[in-house]
Amino acid sequence: AGLRNLPRFAGPEWLALEDAEADARLAAPELAPYAHKLRIARDEKPYVLDEGEEQALNARRPGIAAWESLHGRELATLSIDFDGGEGEEPHTIDRLLAYVYSPDRDLRIAALDALYAGLARVADVQAACYDALVGDRLSVDRLRGIPEPMLPTNMRNELDGDVVEAMMAAVEENYPPARRWFVRKAAVLGLARPSLADPYAPVGQDRSLAWPESVQVVEGSLRDFQPR
Repeated sequence: AGLRNLPRFAGPEWLALEDAEADARLAAPELAPYAHKLRIARDEKPYVLDEGEEQALNARRPGIAAWESLHGRELATLSIDFDGGEGEEPHTIDRLLAYVYSPDRDLRIAALDALYAGLARVADVQAACYDALVGDRLSVDRLRGIPEPMLPTNMRNELDGDVVEAMMAAVEENYPPARRWFVRKAAVLGLARPSLADPYAPVGQDRSLAWPESVQVVEGSLRDFQPR
């Protein structure tokens, strides 16, 4: 934390420059490799606090990182006993999720049931981690005067908020085609109503493709979508 705090003055001083002076410095050839990063950083200017306040916020990072580490470590090391057809043995979350691609519906359902039961064992700790991280984020946003929770993420992704909202609206407007697809797939699988275990269930029989044919299928699909 001490080492991270040492260069904390650089960010506030860079943001404190007037736009004209910052633009002049960005034009220097020495800064060419860093110009984009520096220019984007100035978008944060309205939400950056004084140097001392920034150092204080940075000092809390080890505690927040501990919650993040606990969250990830608990899930990464979670072991759930399950019989996938070769006798009961320990399974990771990823290994259990792989069964959702099985043609055996009973196996898919059993694997998800085992997964949810295993996750229930660590639900309290996961909830505590989530509460700590979300509470910290909301508190910092209030201190910085950030108007809405999506703004920091959009800024990191260099996206305008209106673009993200338009994308989300387009996705929501196209729920009906997705729903029709699930209904049709359920019918093909012989199901009156699909469950969470069914969206990735295979349909039909696998067939092997030679490499040249595989390339042709992929390139043809992309070309049909957009020739360029």
